[in-house]
Amino acid sequence: MIDDYNHWMLGVNKADQLIACYRPNLRCRRNWMPLLFHGLDVARVNSYIAATTLGWGQGRSIKHSLHKDFLCKYIKCLLARATTFETRRTRRALLTNTPSLLQRTRLRTSTKNPRLPDHRKYGDPSDHMRVDAPKQRNCRMCSYLFFKAKKARQPLPVVRRHKKMCLACKDHLCSEHFDLYHTIR
Repeated sequence: MIDDYNHWMLGVNKADQLIACYRPNLRCRRNWMPLLFHGLDVARVNSYIAATTLGWGQGRSIKHSLHKDFLCKYIKCLLARATTFETRRTRRALLTNTPSLLQRTRLRTSTKNPRLPDHRKYGDPSDHMRVDAPKQRNCRMCSYLFFKAKKARQPLPVVRRHKKMCLACKDHLCSEHFDLYHTIR
């Protein structure tokens, strides 16, 4: 099989040459990692070959800079897709009514460390809307205010239970605290 490959290849393998141009220079002892990186390199080169076949970068004379420009755009697209995956997944879960995707591990608040999670400030503000939740739980803001009052030895406020949650944050919130939760520092 190797002899047939070398005899009928007729020169340099173009895909191997393109893979070698921008290969990550990583060494590790885990045997699955080089396989993963090689698979990503093959996917990158195949998409580059398909893009140039379809006419991407017509009129450019230097092939090396064309490959580099494609690689930069490829990385930007992958990063943009990775950062928006979570919101698309939760929207799809709401449309299909699968509660397993809506559930996540909740951050615990205590009297020693009352805090609000950082993920409530991220993302597009239009994604933060109240939707029905599969289970009824305590309002996250009511719990936060309860623990802050307990730590400061002040009168304790009432903690309400609701079956509504924020779509982007996946936190249960009452209607009174929904806007406050997303604007408080």
